Amino acid sequence: MSEKQQSHDLIRVIEKLNVLYHEMRNEVNKALLPMALSLSKLRVLKVIQDTPQCYASSIMDCLNFSSRSVTEALDFLLLAGFITREKESGNRKVKIVRLTTAGEIILAKAMSERDRKLNELLSCMNNSDLEMFQDVINRMFISYKSMKGL
Repeated sequence: MSEKQQSHDLIRVIEKLNVLYHEMRNEVNKALLPMALSLSKLRVLKVIQDTPQCYASSIMDCLNFSSRSVTEALDFLLLAGFITREKESGNRKVKIVRLTTAGEIILAKAMSERDRKLNELLSCMNNSDLEMFQDVINRMFISYKSMKGL
């Protein structure tokens, strides 16, 4: 196989991976709809859970979301009763974001549904395939970050 053909084949595989990602994202979003969540809002809830002193800026940095996207997500999650926002003592502009009990419960359900969908997708692979897939993706990610100087 020529280098040009190999490069073309790899590009097609990456394009397929991209299509697969978007289709899977749509499937997960459909599954989360009855919970009034989307994958983006699920990711926001997960960052809040994993970050002890969570601020909107923490979410923006972690997820690489715009300020507007984070504000809209937090407003929705607050209205749904999944989070609280409390002013930090000494700085009235900065608010600490925390999960409510309802937020903890919905996050657990949503994560379970997301994991179920991902497990369905990955069920065609054995442990060796999964390890190799993870290794390849990790190496590509590290290479990409290195190219970008991150």
